[in-house]
Amino acid sequence: MSTIPEIAVALAPILLQCAKDRQRITYGDAAEAVFQLGLVDKRPSAFYNIGNALGTLMEALHAQYGKKLPPLNSLVVRKKEGVPSDEAVGIRRYIKKHFQKECEYAELTWKERKELFNEQPIWPKVYNYPDWDNVLSEYYENQTGKSIPRNIPLKYDKDRNSAGNYGGGGEGPEHEALKKYVLKYPKHLKSLLKQYNYRARINNRPARIAEYQFPSLDKADVVYIDPKKPVVIEVKSSISDYHDLRRGIYQCVKYRALLESWIEARDIERDEELHWVPQGKSPSVTAVLVTESSLPERLQKVAKKLCVKHVVVKVPRSRSSGRKSTRRP
Repeated sequence: MSTIPEIAVALAPILLQCAKDRQRITYGDAAEAVFQLGLVDKRPSAFYNIGNALGTLMEALHAQYGKKLPPLNSLVVRKKEGVPSDEAVGIRRYIKKHFQKECEYAELTWKERKELFNEQPIWPKVYNYPDWDNVLSEYYENQTGKSIPRNIPLKYDKDRNSAGNYGGGGEGPEHEALKKYVLKYPKHLKSLLKQYNYRARINNRPARIAEYQFPSLDKADVVYIDPKKPVVIEVKSSISDYHDLRRGIYQCVKYRALLESWIEARDIERDEELHWVPQGKSPSVTAVLVTESSLPERLQKVAKKLCVKHVVVKVPRSRSSGRKSTRRP
C-alpha cells in the first residue's frame, strides 16, 4: 500500500488541476482520483490518508517555498460541510497573517468554519495564485523524476462550487425562482422605489423585462422600464455566499452604467429598442440588488458607497422549485 508521502506526491497533480479549474474537490473524490489515475496502488482512505497526505504536501511546499503560499489544501473539502477538515495544515496561520484575524481553525464549529470561508477570500486567493504550475511541477518532478500529469478529468461537487469561485455556470432553480418572483411581483420593491410607476405598460404588457440584453451582450436579470426612472435589478438567491453577493453589487454597478451609456448614445444610433425613453431625455438609472438573505455588514457599506439599493425578498416555498441547485446562484 502507498505511504503517506507517496500519496502526498500523487495529490500534487490533482490539486494543480483543481486550482486551474477553480474548483474544490471532496476528500473522497480526491482519494478516488489518485487511485483511478494509477498514481497509488490502492485507494486511500478519504480522511486519514488524504488528510495526512495533504499535510505532508503543504509542509514540503512550505519548506521549499516559504510560508507565502496560499493554503492549496483548502481546495479539498468535506462533502457534507463543504470546507476543509479541522486538521488542515496552515489555514489558521494564513488567515491570521493575511486577514489580521486570529483564528484557531480547529476550535471553530463547522458553521463557523463555513462562515469564515464565505466571509474571507481564501479560495479566490488560492485560485489566483499565479505560480502553482511551476511550484507543483517542480515538486512532482523532484519526487518522481517525471513530468506532472496535466488535463486530468476530475469529478467536482457542483453544489459546493456553484458560488464564490468567479466562474460558475448558468442559472440554478433558486436564482430562476427569485428572478421570476421579482418580475411578477414588483410590489416587494415598492418601499424602495417610491417613484417607480408599477402600472406602466409597453404594448399592453407590464413594463418589466427579464434577461434584458445590452449592446455589450451582458444581460441584467430584470429591468423595470420607466421613462423617468428605469431600474436594473440583479438577484442573488439563498445559496449565494459572500463572494457571490459581492459580485452582485458590482454587477448592479455595471448594468446601471451600461443602460445609462446606451441611453446617452440612443439618438446617435437611432436605437428603436429604447423607444420608451423620451426624446432628448437621459434619465438616471437606479440599480437594485435583490437577495433572499441580509447582506454582511461590510457589503452593506460597499452597496451604500456605490449607490446600489438593496432589498431582501424571500420567495414563498410553494413558488420555489425546491430542487437543489447545481449551477450559479
